[in-house]
Amino acid sequence: MILIKFMVGSFAMYCGVLIYSNAQNIISQALFLGNPSAFNTTRDDCKWKYGNERDICPDPDINVILYTSVNGGKNRGKLWLDVGETDWLRMSAWNGSKENIILVHGYAGGDDLLPMAVARDAYLNHGEYNVFVVDWSPLCQPPCYIAAVHNMKTVAHCVAKSFTFLRNAGLRPDKTTCVGHSLGAHICGLMANHLNFRLERIIALDPARPLIRPGNNNRLDNGDARSVQVIHTNAGYYGEGGRIGHIDFCVNGGRRQPYCSNTTNVNLCSHIWAICYLAQSVFDSSEMIAEPCLRKCPSGVNLVPNTSKPGRIPKSRYGFALNYGIPMGHSTPKSASGSFCFKGSDPPFCPKHANDIGDKRCCLEAPDLKETHVEVVVKVVKREEKSTMSLLVKNKIIFVSLLVIFKFIKEIFTKEFELGPCYLSFLEPCANNSIQFFLYSNDTPLNQPILLDNLSPNLELDYNATIKKNFKMIIHGYGGHLDANGFKQIRNAYLRNPETMVIVVDWSRLARLPCYPSAALNTKQAGECTAQFLLGMEENNEGFKASNVHAIGFSLGAHVASFASNAIEKSLGVKFNRITGLDPALPFFATARQHWKLDSTDGNFVDVIHTNSGVYGKLEACGHIDFFMNNGQFQPACVKAKSMELQAEYENLCSHMMAL
Repeated sequence: MILIKFMVGSFAMYCGVLIYSNAQNIISQALFLGNPSAFNTTRDDCKWKYGNERDICPDPDINVILYTSVNGGKNRGKLWLDVGETDWLRMSAWNGSKENIILVHGYAGGDDLLPMAVARDAYLNHGEYNVFVVDWSPLCQPPCYIAAVHNMKTVAHCVAKSFTFLRNAGLRPDKTTCVGHSLGAHICGLMANHLNFRLERIIALDPARPLIRPGNNNRLDNGDARSVQVIHTNAGYYGEGGRIGHIDFCVNGGRRQPYCSNTTNVNLCSHIWAICYLAQSVFDSSEMIAEPCLRKCPSGVNLVPNTSKPGRIPKSRYGFALNYGIPMGHSTPKSASGSFCFKGSDPPFCPKHANDIGDKRCCLEAPDLKETHVEVVVKVVKREEKSTMSLLVKNKIIFVSLLVIFKFIKEIFTKEFELGPCYLSFLEPCANNSIQFFLYSNDTPLNQPILLDNLSPNLELDYNATIKKNFKMIIHGYGGHLDANGFKQIRNAYLRNPETMVIVVDWSRLARLPCYPSAALNTKQAGECTAQFLLGMEENNEGFKASNVHAIGFSLGAHVASFASNAIEKSLGVKFNRITGLDPALPFFATARQHWKLDSTDGNFVDVIHTNSGVYGKLEACGHIDFFMNNGQFQPACVKAKSMELQAEYENLCSHMMAL
């Protein structure tokens, strides 16, 4: 774990500060996908599943829809799968002579929604495919990205059961391809964990990167099907980098697409347009040929496209007999393996003329074609001209602002899981090592704190310690820990009074770097477990009263104190005597809901020190009395960084931590 050192007085800020900022940047950008100040969202606003054997399939939030087409896609059928009807497949319009496509959308997607609707329509317009669309939109609604990541296992489990039902009814696995975009690509892979037969092929369209946990049981890998093909368009940002499948295609180097350079979010645009490459590959006349290149994406390969047909390199130039060129997308041979690169400067599957094969929703600039009601779906992204799928880069996904946060579970059971290095913990029980409580007192050496029992600590019997007149409780923030220097100074200052005892709440496992989104969610769990600890203190220690507590919380720790005091009030009808908020954290707490932030109702007296208002710290007055140091935003003691590029981040973080 990266630590941030803080020394009161001289205040030395190390390079860890910059890593602190940069490490969370990609995560936050991927999860916000828009303006993080546009919406006020709390943990209680999202839907999530257990992610274990407690989930029941079929699930009303996970639907499989069969689309069929005849007459060149002009006549379509749509039917929801009913696994309770044994003859469902035979009675449907499914055609056993056609290839089967399972389409799985990603975060914020759904049936009839962009961008996956482009791939669905491409297969249907071709006419030679049965298309099964997996609609799990209730479980991946914005702004609930973390909920969506967690729900992937449940979706994969239920879709695997549906696929098994279809196989038993006559659908042939060797004629079936699972196509997934972003999180949907990982769902295609996770299905393999629940099947007693092997998937034939997976086509993964820029598999999602943010918060995807390492390990073959948690993500897509080349063991999930006989053939796993990956198309990288935003590798290393929204999309996974490196080799994932049997064959990986790096498009324009794999990281950013050149036609997205003038969009409002070049990375999101690049991530989404992977679907248009797949759609283009469905039609033989639009087949794209890629060349062997570096071993992983993103790469710096510089291929020269054929100028006569921008974006395409003809077969005649690189024959398959020479093992040099290979088609990318649906026509890729299932036996192919290795890394291949494709280069093209124009958006794929964008028709230039009225008779061209393509979909106007794949155009960043409106083509000079007659409009139809189906195609006028979205807004401008490039200059001031109208587009279609571009809305996913600008308006539709901006709706994804203050991400995350799961629906509150009423049942009492352990709910703790891991997203990469990030832990999320909800509700009971609190008797584990995620949150620890350390006692400091003049009765014990300063460097030898006493680790207390989480539920029923008895200081006199178990620890040979006595209750003091003054009780201080210190709670660190994001990336903090028991021995952080800033908290040492505060702790030692209080202990100069022999009648004072200090409890340090160490919730570092739930607040680790670079996991700010999950740390923000965990504040409620940390607060409720702290309240449970204090209830145990009052029950087992004569003379201790939770109502006498003075809680001191920095950044996220200030909100932990708020949750703890509110939980005490629900149980005992009393609040903390005092809460001192040291620049209470702003990100994910820009909400009008009093129950989800520190405010003056949380204690008998709430005093707040603001040092970085409007950036890392809350801008609004939060307490009975608020101190805005040096106007509350920037502290003069925070010297400027040598690099102008890093100056703002350095000064903001430094100012935020000055509250200590």
